[in-house]
Amino acid sequence: MKSAYLYVRVSTDEQKRKGYSLPEQEECLLRYCELNNIEVKGIYREDYSAKTFKRPEWKLLFAKLKQNRGRNPENVLFLKWDRFSRNIGNAYNMLGVLREINVQAMAKTVSQDLLPLRGYLRCPLCDGVLTGSASKGRHNHYYYYHCQSGCKWRFKAELVNEAFEMEISKYNLKPGVGELFKAVVLDEYLSSHREDGDERKQIAKEIEEQEEILSSARKKFLKEQIDEADFKATKKECTEILQRLERRLTDLPNRSGEIRSIEGLLDILVERYSNILQYCNNQDVMVKRQIIGSIYPEKLCFDGKQYRTAYLSEPLSLILLINRQL
Repeated sequence: MKSAYLYVRVSTDEQKRKGYSLPEQEECLLRYCELNNIEVKGIYREDYSAKTFKRPEWKLLFAKLKQNRGRNPENVLFLKWDRFSRNIGNAYNMLGVLREINVQAMAKTVSQDLLPLRGYLRCPLCDGVLTGSASKGRHNHYYYYHCQSGCKWRFKAELVNEAFEMEISKYNLKPGVGELFKAVVLDEYLSSHREDGDERKQIAKEIEEQEEILSSARKKFLKEQIDEADFKATKKECTEILQRLERRLTDLPNRSGEIRSIEGLLDILVERYSNILQYCNNQDVMVKRQIIGSIYPEKLCFDGKQYRTAYLSEPLSLILLINRQL
């Protein structure tokens, strides 16, 4: 990152008291830019809530950024992600909009871009949750994951991150596995809802039977084999039964829409896991950390050479199983 626009925001007196005042945020960001040789192209100071992006200073900054469409990449730097937005959905949407105009938004806090695994690792010595931070050397900053419980375990972030990339590369789908994975998941879904399909078939059969009874009664009435009173009684009874059956049929859940949604989600999953490492590396740190959390429900343990985890998410376990069998 060679240059950036700085965005500082505050909305309450409490934040001002706790070190989040606009001047303090600005000073911290300016110091960070100075240490990392980042040119400051502008500073936008916001005194407004982060519930939405309908904020005066953000609108001005966004208008400025849109003028850059099609030119060199731009960056927006803020102290913490809650300075950017307090709504995760809104934040992801805005990050997507910014990417479309060649702009990257990032938080300065503890250099999360270089420490994406911070909070997802546990110490191999004391089992505590690892944090991460930068250590200033003579000519540069060096980043480490380290324990925070008093033990001395720490490893260079570069080594830990590279080992993690090798780890998640194991989940790349082999050729042909994607279609098999989708077929297995869909078959499991249909099997778990087979009773709905059986009930639908049974109702359709009963509707057909009642329609045949009514049709037969109509023919007999026309041939004067039954009188008008018998025909009306049969028609009334069949109509009432048909109405009840149609209501039951309407009340049954329509699985076709759900199946299309599942198929769409599976297509996305297969596309991403065709090269999960490349997909992960192309995302900003917020999405990258979300991916890590979705793969590993429990903390990872890096012993200096390799990763150990007690449990993988079910989709990943299935992918690995299919990969091994092919």
